Amino acid sequence: MASARAHINPDMLVWARKRVNATPEQIARRVGTSLDVVQQWEAGERRPTIKQLRTVAKYLERPVSHFYLDEPPEELTPRIEMRRVFDGDPVSDSFDFAREVQRLVRRRQIALDLFERLGEEPPSLPEPRDEEEDPEEVGNFLRFTLLGIDIDEQIGWRGRYAALRAWREALEQTGILSFQLSGIDIAEARGCAIAHRPLPVVAFNSSDSVRGRIFTLFHEVAHVLLGASTLHSRSPFESDDETEQWCNRVAAAALIPKDDLLSHYQVRTQGKNAMWTETEVETLAGRYGVSPAALIRRLDTFDRIADTPFHALREEFDGRRRSDDLAEKGGGDGGGNFYNTALTQLGSLLPRLAFQGFYADAIGTSELSDIMGTKVKNLGTFEQKVMGTRTAFVEE
Repeated sequence: MASARAHINPDMLVWARKRVNATPEQIARRVGTSLDVVQQWEAGERRPTIKQLRTVAKYLERPVSHFYLDEPPEELTPRIEMRRVFDGDPVSDSFDFAREVQRLVRRRQIALDLFERLGEEPPSLPEPRDEEEDPEEVGNFLRFTLLGIDIDEQIGWRGRYAALRAWREALEQTGILSFQLSGIDIAEARGCAIAHRPLPVVAFNSSDSVRGRIFTLFHEVAHVLLGASTLHSRSPFESDDETEQWCNRVAAAALIPKDDLLSHYQVRTQGKNAMWTETEVETLAGRYGVSPAALIRRLDTFDRIADTPFHALREEFDGRRRSDDLAEKGGGDGGGNFYNTALTQLGSLLPRLAFQGFYADAIGTSELSDIMGTKVKNLGTFEQKVMGTRTAFVEE
């Protein structure tokens, strides 16, 4: 018996493939057919089976219905809009990164739809800032006014993973979605931001050190505050661009408050142009949960480190990007735990909205499991982790 064929619009297949920089060869390998067959699909000379179409749709992360449309749907084009800090352009993006950005866009749209279905308004951010503003003031505004995190709370977090989670949760309460990029070479994307409001998105790469992720998170938030989508493929410290330096200073001011730093006994007693050792820098960096590379630059901002140790330590710390992960190997994120890994990628706001939508009958079980990226049988554990209780999915 012949398999049912999908009467798709071949132009939509080409469009969906190009949106994520996939090649016909990749489609053919994924489906398990020949390149010639895929090319015939795209030329309208043959049609895929329903099963093949579903495989393609899942691979390109598109609803099956999109392939039947007469023309492409209106949607954001963040990869094209992103300011590229270093080399590269959207045409050269890898398929994996292009698909990750598409996921970010989809998750943001899901969150917006959930707010609408629940009859609620997304949190509203203040008006965009300007680079002419003092980054110290903007950093203080971000930390103390927008996030409301005091220094005692920050230094009370136990470990880098706890700090990363706490910062993300605070950001998401203000209406900034935070997601993790996975399976992406850090040379292509260390972090990115989609600045569209409401619910702008910041993302960091799971391949980076934990402290590196925290600084990237705040650096991308600074770009969101400017109202600019961006992509970073290297450490922000490597750029001499004025916008990048401004965002670095905002991030540093938020993570390492000036008043607390300068009043710290070690900084105060050493005075200006001090001869800091590697151990001393690492110890003080641990107080704030930042990388030593970020801390020495902050000390340099206020002339609290002499030129000789600064240049030597900068070279040392910049070359140890992964040292933080080594120090906390197998740390508090529950490495290898499916549920923790999924929630690290999704953040806290979207999962919480999804369960609230389910409780309000705004979405069903199938849609909830799709948002969470899991099977229905796992939703009870996710409910416990996200909502703190099992209300809808009670253990048998």
